[in-house]
Amino acid sequence: MTLPATTTLDQARARADRIRASAVAVADWLADIRGAYAARDWEALGYPTWQEYLDGEFGEHRISLPVEERREVVGVMARAGMSVRAIAPALGVSVGTVQADRASTVQNRTVAEPEAPRRVQSLDGRSRPAYQPLRVVPAPPPEPVVLTAEQVAAIERQTQQAREDSERRAAATNLRSVLTYLTSTVLTPDQLADDYTAVLADFPHADLEFARDTMTAIAKRSADAYA
Repeated sequence: MTLPATTTLDQARARADRIRASAVAVADWLADIRGAYAARDWEALGYPTWQEYLDGEFGEHRISLPVEERREVVGVMARAGMSVRAIAPALGVSVGTVQADRASTVQNRTVAEPEAPRRVQSLDGRSRPAYQPLRVVPAPPPEPVVLTAEQVAAIERQTQQAREDSERRAAATNLRSVLTYLTSTVLTPDQLADDYTAVLADFPHADLEFARDTMTAIAKRSADAYA
C-alpha cells in the first residue's frame, strides 16, 4: 500500500518555488528537496510519481554540482533515508552514478560522521532495507556416479595391472642391489655362496630353483644383447 502525502497543496507549491529559487544555494535546496520527498509533495501537486514531479517542476532548474560536492550531497540525502532511486532523478544523474558516489562517500567517511541508515524510504513511501543482503545459493549436490559391471571390471583390471607393475619395478630395483653386491670384488664367489646359502636357508627349494632359472635367463639375454 502506498503511503499518502503528508503536505498541503500550498505547502508543496511553496516548497517547489523555493527549490527553483534556491537552486544555486545547495544547503537550502537540499533541505527543501529532502522535505519534498519525505512529505510526498508530488502527490499534493497532482504528479503520479517523484520523477514526474521533478521533471515537471524543475526540468529547467535541475541542480548541477561538481563531482566532489555531489558526492557529499548524495551522502547527506542517503543518511536522511532517501533511496538511491529517489536521489538519482533529483540530482539529474543515473542510479549507477549515485551508487558509485555512495560507495565513495562510505569509504571516505570519518569516524565523527553518522552512519547511513539501515532503512530508507522508497518511492512508494514504504520503509525498506538500505542494502539488500547477499543471497548465497548453495550449489546442487553432485549427481551420484553409477558404474556398470563392465566399468567396474575394467577399473579392477587397471588397478591390478598398476599393482603388478609397481611390484615388478620394486623387484627389479632389489635385484639390481643384489647383483651389485654379487659382482663386487670384495668377496670371492665361494664366500658369496656361503653368505647367501645361510640367508636363503629357509626358502623352499623350488623357489630357489625358480630364482636360479630366472637368473640364468637374464644372463643369457644379456649375453645375447651384447653379442
